[in-house]
Amino acid sequence: MNFRTLPLLMCSALVLPACGSDSGTDGDGTESTSDSSTDESSESGEASETGSTESTSTSGDGDGDGDGDGDGDGDGDGDGDGDGDGDGDGSDCQVWEITYALDGSEFRIYNTPFNGAGDKDLPLQTPYDSDDNIGPGTLTMVFTDNGGSPGDGLAALVDYEVEMDFAIATLGTTVTQTLTATAGNNCGAATGSLSGTNVGWVPNTLVGYRSMGNINCNGSFCGTGGAPPSGDTPQDEMSDIDPFSAFVFSSDLSSFSAAPFVTSMDMQATTSMELVGTEVSRNLRGANACLCNN
Repeated sequence: MNFRTLPLLMCSALVLPACGSDSGTDGDGTESTSDSSTDESSESGEASETGSTESTSTSGDGDGDGDGDGDGDGDGDGDGDGDGDGDGDGSDCQVWEITYALDGSEFRIYNTPFNGAGDKDLPLQTPYDSDDNIGPGTLTMVFTDNGGSPGDGLAALVDYEVEMDFAIATLGTTVTQTLTATAGNNCGAATGSLSGTNVGWVPNTLVGYRSMGNINCNGSFCGTGGAPPSGDTPQDEMSDIDPFSAFVFSSDLSSFSAAPFVTSMDMQATTSMELVGTEVSRNLRGANACLCNN
């Protein structure tokens, strides 16, 4: 979560992080229509017709190249990636997918000018629509299946979403941000390995972080001293987070925490995010090929 800052009268008015999340797309089925040929003989006045019809099933068996092996390889190059987008659509392995609510996490703005006039701590908690809170937010991880339960091996962060709606008021001018921060990738916006209760990322980066929404400035000092212009300013920004903090889980992976990591730093402010997660769901599912044999 890489956050850009806009100063407000030499005090900071935060502008959130931004990064894109691209999700892999499953391959499309291939349908071929039947060809028919008719041979007609009329030499003795009697006509004989021979019809032959070739048809290909459209039952969605994942065998797009017609070699009969059901490999889910629509383009026939043997890589198992039917749509050619590189995500490795199908596989035989399974992973555990666990989604966490991020209540208890905290976003911080600090080191602002004039002895911290723009500093603010923003917990992710209810009521989410308070100008002093952010949220809701969720994060989804996948883990290696070890004999019917998640265990040591590959770990990947495949989805992250947090509503970053808050306001900062300084010297009679209010900057209100209504943004959604997302990151996600079927193969992992961050990947690493689980060892015991710790996940370290390799590389130590959260890739594809995007912030979309609006920033509104209302007050006599909008458009001066680095503050946003008066009225609405649409936002769509992206960046990578590096370094990204390691995650520490409970023994049953039902909760986790991540130490604060810096999301932006400039002359106007430093921002950071501390994550806390509590499990809301888990299920065993088929994995994308890119998540197997790692």
